[in-house]
Amino acid sequence: MAESPLTSAGIFCTADATTYVKNCRYVLEKRVILVVDDEEYVAKLAKAILMRSGFDVTIAQSGRAGLEAVQAKAGRVALALLDVRMPDIDGLSLLPLLREADPNMKVILTSGYIGENVLSQFGDEVGFLQKPFNVAGLTAAVETALSVA
Repeated sequence: MAESPLTSAGIFCTADATTYVKNCRYVLEKRVILVVDDEEYVAKLAKAILMRSGFDVTIAQSGRAGLEAVQAKAGRVALALLDVRMPDIDGLSLLPLLREADPNMKVILTSGYIGENVLSQFGDEVGFLQKPFNVAGLTAAVETALSVA
């Protein structure tokens, strides 16, 4: 994928002419990324990486707190990064609740434990990022998720 002029500013957009304007406008208007993970160090790492890319990042350390954050931000969350295994509401159970709150929000599930068989129920509806992740893996997953029309 060719680099767009806004990539260097930390805004991930596709260079494909048919989706470029739509995706860039979506990201510029909705730059909040919600990280929902009960492991504090994982959430803080993701936040640091995403903030360096120019996003406003909100952390929620439980599924319930994640749902409350999405409701409080009233449609401003562009993407949610959800841990699959959490004690109160896990990421798989949280996903439909978030979709109800904002059907256009992009979602990436994260886990060190699940594989393709669990994800097959969602098709292309959600992304997946294997833990542990690194800077390149997280930024690539976010760029891909936000570039899907």
